[in-house]
Amino acid sequence: MRLNTLVFLLLGGIWGSTWMFIKIGLADVPPFTFVAVRFMIAAAALLGIIALRRIPLPRRWRDWRVILFTGGLAISGCYGLVYWAELYIPSGLASVLSTTIPLFGLLFGHVLLADDRITARKLVGVLLGLGGVTLIFSGQLSASGAMAAWGTLAMLGAAISAALANVIIKRTITHVSPVVLSGGQMLFGMIPLTIISTLAEGNPFAIAWTAKAIWALLYLAIVGTVIAFVLFYWLVQRIPVSRAQLIPFLSTILAVLLGAIVLGERLNWQTGLGSVVVLTGLAVALLTRRRRRSTRIHVV
Repeated sequence: MRLNTLVFLLLGGIWGSTWMFIKIGLADVPPFTFVAVRFMIAAAALLGIIALRRIPLPRRWRDWRVILFTGGLAISGCYGLVYWAELYIPSGLASVLSTTIPLFGLLFGHVLLADDRITARKLVGVLLGLGGVTLIFSGQLSASGAMAAWGTLAMLGAAISAALANVIIKRTITHVSPVVLSGGQMLFGMIPLTIISTLAEGNPFAIAWTAKAIWALLYLAIVGTVIAFVLFYWLVQRIPVSRAQLIPFLSTILAVLLGAIVLGERLNWQTGLGSVVVLTGLAVALLTRRRRRSTRIHVV
């Protein structure tokens, strides 16, 4: 039990800190280059684990097609938008907005999964979350201008993209090893990011990477992706999923604190109140979810 608690807290700490490290790296490296190289490293590490452990690969083209498509959603779409959004909004706010992923997942699950119908209480949670997002959007528009508002919308797009990928996976290929699934998604997902970064920002390896950006990159790729992935799947085998679902609350609080203490970020009253409403909506929605193991991890 002590080890479970330690890993739980460690995961909350890792995921809570990744938002700050994204912001740190973006000070010196363009967003699409930064995210593309992160997933080059992470994909190589996970593919190495697959090879060393001789984990079986899918044999059907249908499975690879789903991995390819969801890699575009969960890696190219989600993370490309996340990194671009953090150019214009605080890291703590980006973390808060990412907690809408399970809320959008409830809506997609109601449509695409026959055994995951939305209930009245879940719907209340979703509506609360969306109400909080509206407050955040108005706060960003009034206090920080149009680009901050676009950054808020980009984070919502990232959440929608990740949520849809999660539901598609739950519907189609839950039999595929999580290591193979995530490794394949990262491999396929980083290809469009690399193309976009090369066309829009130049050769990723010709950019003058500062020491600060390199350390942020390595932390995000190795600690925030590979190690967090291994720890999460170790943990969900030993504790109820309902408890594991509390990790985003811990990581979000930490992300906001780190943003304020380390990066000097401040939230106006609308953004602060909206953040509280989003987290309240998430709590209402998750309290009603059935206890079952997740087949997907969303790392940041």
